Amino acid sequence: MLKRSLMMLLLAGVALAEPTPKKVAMVLKAEGPSQALTGQMWAAGDRIQLPAGAKVTVLLLNQGERVELSGGGSVEVSSSGLRLQGAQSKKLASTQVRLALTGENQRQIGGMTLRNTKPPDYNSVLDRVEVSETGVSVSRPAAAGVPPRVQFVYQDRDNVASLATDFEALKKLQPPEQSVFSTQVAGRKVGSRWVWEAPWPLEDAPKSYSLRVFPVPSGPMLLWTRLYHPGSEELKELASAREQVRQWVRREPRSVEPWVYLANLLEEKGRLEEALGALQSALALRPQDTGLLEMKARLLLDLGRYLQAYQVKNPPAKPGRRP
Repeated sequence: MLKRSLMMLLLAGVALAEPTPKKVAMVLKAEGPSQALTGQMWAAGDRIQLPAGAKVTVLLLNQGERVELSGGGSVEVSSSGLRLQGAQSKKLASTQVRLALTGENQRQIGGMTLRNTKPPDYNSVLDRVEVSETGVSVSRPAAAGVPPRVQFVYQDRDNVASLATDFEALKKLQPPEQSVFSTQVAGRKVGSRWVWEAPWPLEDAPKSYSLRVFPVPSGPMLLWTRLYHPGSEELKELASAREQVRQWVRREPRSVEPWVYLANLLEEKGRLEEALGALQSALALRPQDTGLLEMKARLLLDLGRYLQAYQVKNPPAKPGRRP
């Protein structure tokens, strides 16, 4: 069990203003009776129980080492590495990926849990959020007529809605009186989609934001998502990581681990759509992995696809089968 309170991890009340602990290890694969989840981040201060029969493969982020841990015992995480008590460890072949993550994304630490058993009644019509060096693009399938104008409102990072939230209240939110940056943009049709694009605020990167999108002149909020504007060095890091993952996949084509690594890195750097794509490659290999499903739900949640996030944890009953 993680020593820090799981209240920090249940998405409804993450204290984003507090300093985040240093991320030390990434769980690349978890098997057996353990609360460790595939894709989970371990940070300084964590204590993880590994019962007998548990087997967990972790990547030590600042060392590039891959280690297999097995129970029974526990693992204490510090800024300098892992301390084992009763658990066993075995070094695996190095992945050659070495990375120090910022800890900016608290949602990754310890995984997350979707608690609400009631389907949400609010879902964003903007079903794609993409970021680039120059700005942010949101889009949806095209409808009849001309795409309306929308207002992009960038705010300092705040709590993005969770499935434990009253989504009816979200629909009633109006543009805030104060923001980091706000702009109105016209939509355009690109292929079969309506697309709206806005620049980043004129602030030095890296920087985290919450983005709210509203129709113009007024109406219910269309989208609430979290963004991260990476710095130039982080963009170079991402390009290098993608190439490392391509090589890793060639070496281990049936391994879920490179895709887990890439999905977590992309999420950390604010590439939520791309992270979801990498995660789908992992799920193609391990479709029932609890940790991967939690990651998918978290990403869908933060992209405004609340119903899809709910359905990840509560899949519809198959025809001919009793619920």
